Amino acid sequence: MGGPMTAERQLDRELAEVEAAIELVRSGLAPSVTIAGMQHGEAILEARRAAAERAGIAIEGVWGPADGDCDIVVRRLGIRPEEPIDA
Repeated sequence: MGGPMTAERQLDRELAEVEAAIELVRSGLAPSVTIAGMQHGEAILEARRAAAERAGIAIEGVWGPADGDCDIVVRRLGIRPEEPIDA
């Protein structure tokens, strides 16, 4: 499937993953989704946070101690990850 993934293709792939997670949570099929190992976390948060919040969804970055990758947590606004969810 070609050579190594360019930074632009990687960002596009990560944005698509986050958009799918937002839709999954927005639809009620999942109370939250965590996507691990994102290389473009800050750019993704900047690009999608406002639209997600308008849809009632929070997206947050969780950075590890050393490698620069981040996990993106997508959840319904008003629901903390440690709270039980009544589905």
